[in-house]
Amino acid sequence: MSPVPTPRFGHQEELAVLKVLRRDPPCLSGYYKNPLGGPSVQSFERALAAYHATKYAVCVSNGTTALHLGLLALGVKPGDEVITTPLTFSATATSILMCGATPVFADVDPDTWLLDPDSVRTRITKKTRVILPVHLLGVPCDMDELIRITEDAQWNIDLLEDNAQSLGARGWKGRLAGALCELSATSLQETKVITSGGEGGFLLTDSDALAERLRALRNHGQQYNDAPHLCFNHRMTEIQAAIGRVQLRKLDKFNLLQREAFDLLSRKLPKDYFVPQLSLPFTGPTHYLAGFTVANGFRREEYIATLTKLGLNRGIPGSSVGLGYTRTIMDLPLLLPYRSPCPVAEELVQRFLWFDCTRWRTRRDTLEIANTLRDVALEVMA
Repeated sequence: MSPVPTPRFGHQEELAVLKVLRRDPPCLSGYYKNPLGGPSVQSFERALAAYHATKYAVCVSNGTTALHLGLLALGVKPGDEVITTPLTFSATATSILMCGATPVFADVDPDTWLLDPDSVRTRITKKTRVILPVHLLGVPCDMDELIRITEDAQWNIDLLEDNAQSLGARGWKGRLAGALCELSATSLQETKVITSGGEGGFLLTDSDALAERLRALRNHGQQYNDAPHLCFNHRMTEIQAAIGRVQLRKLDKFNLLQREAFDLLSRKLPKDYFVPQLSLPFTGPTHYLAGFTVANGFRREEYIATLTKLGLNRGIPGSSVGLGYTRTIMDLPLLLPYRSPCPVAEELVQRFLWFDCTRWRTRRDTLEIANTLRDVALEVMA
């Protein structure tokens, strides 16, 4: 862990934005000159693809549009079903609805909180078109088993990774999350480890056909409405890409700090009350947030209130403590019609406690925070 904090944003991001603003001739978007986008977008895409050892990266306006276009690129249409997890942000499921398809919820593993392949198998029907796993809180899914499901000849099922929370994590066979199957979608929103100026996203693929279809879908059919299918304006701007390119160079350092902070919290927090989110033995998690479940009877609300009084919960990225997902997304009004029995997920949301108060800190700061989190827990339960 660094003895000196690495600023989340600094002079390099400022210079990158100024460089875009001072271009002659001006170019803040660039798609009207080149269907592949401006020079910053193209440079960022090359860097993302190289980082993940994939053939293509396709930048888009945000993580939700990345999911939406990824599903469309795989051919998801009205009447299809997409299996996903109930433990995720709502966009994972609403992107399915945006395609006119039906979200089908499978349960999760009680230790990793990730999509359970055995539960997925019980949800497959003739209408299943895609499995959409989420690498939750920087912990990659069991992609080996999910790939085995899609390789079953009796089905015609694709995989789309939702990698919004796990940029830089390592998963199946040592490859980076987001490069574990044919297609992935990632968010660069402000709450993520790195951001392209508050919003942004991208997709990764090794497929020539998918990359071309994604580029058309994000940009009015590349040549502006000549495409035979509905296309959109889901483009990333030059300023977003310029910021993202700088942030990508900081990603590995930020992830290292997060892993070290998670390990420290796992050692410091009282084991009688806190159980950390586990990861599969062949993966390299980043722990985007430090996720724990608490023992029955632990007074979560009192604990958070005490930490808030001490200034450890300011409600901004890098300075918050919370209950995590307080309900499954199946319980959102829009998604209630698609509810299915997921007892493990429904029990977990009653016991979550997630820490986002150690990101971008020095070793000394993180140690002091960990000691405070431990001491307050012991006081609350005394």
